[in-house]
Amino acid sequence: LKGIERPLILIEKMSHEEYRQGDFNLDIHQAIAKASGNPLLEELIYNLMNRFRKVNFKDLLELSSWSNLQKEHRPILDAIIERNPEKAAQAMSAHFSSLRNILEEQNET
Repeated sequence: LKGIERPLILIEKMSHEEYRQGDFNLDIHQAIAKASGNPLLEELIYNLMNRFRKVNFKDLLELSSWSNLQKEHRPILDAIIERNPEKAAQAMSAHFSSLRNILEEQNET
């Protein structure tokens, strides 16, 4: 859990630009996958995040979008700490839905 919480604490103290330019999003997603105890999920997330890095994914989103998305990590961690898989799944689903919506909106403009 500390592996998930550490980057969240750092993010909460950083500017949006510092967060976006760092690999903290990668750290958070990898730590969550590792905490799941599912090696297949861990590998999938690692490969997906590396693909995002190769296409400069973090530069595709506006700073305000990054800010909104990073705030969605805290409910995920809270649900994991509570050992509430349903709540964690809902928080993850909401996070991915937000990302999809942001990308669709940006694609329309």
